[in-house]
Amino acid sequence: MAGIFLSNPVPVRVGTFGELYGQVPMLGVYSDVFVVMLGWAVVDLLVTGVRYARRAAWATLRVGLWSVSAGAVVALAYLAEKFLFVQSQMLALDLPIVEEEGGCPALAAPGRWWKDRHLHCRLEPLWRVLYEAFPQIVMPTGPRFGSRWMLQRRVVEIRDGLTAVSPWLSEVAAALSSALNLPEATHVR
Repeated sequence: MAGIFLSNPVPVRVGTFGELYGQVPMLGVYSDVFVVMLGWAVVDLLVTGVRYARRAAWATLRVGLWSVSAGAVVALAYLAEKFLFVQSQMLALDLPIVEEEGGCPALAAPGRWWKDRHLHCRLEPLWRVLYEAFPQIVMPTGPRFGSRWMLQRRVVEIRDGLTAVSPWLSEVAAALSSALNLPEATHVR
């Protein structure tokens, strides 16, 4: 592996090798050999962990072996993503599962779902106030397409509600500014 890595000098840089995999093919070969060798070891670790977790007499040993096996599954997912990223850079392919930063959207999906769902719930009080004042902002119900779709729908309904409120905002701002003796230029129009 050292011979493969040193066969083409890599310029000194900090950060990812991203575009270098296409410019220096031996760097991609090195990465592929590394991924395959490490993947072999991780598969062996996974098989061994599962095999002995079933037979372990102590509960703590079983839990530890199952934890190691779960870690091996995560490592295999990372190695698969790394292999796909290197191949996409070497062959100049635009694979839909590989982002420019080298991340795999499929691995980030649970985090995105949680974030979208959390934002959807946090917008509930504002949406509820606007809905009670303007029930027409609610879009017709239809099929649900996931947390991102629900969040976008909630944002659209809130924006519709704020648009419905906007004619009264300038009157409220004018009343507040006159009550606070603010100059005319600070009034909201």
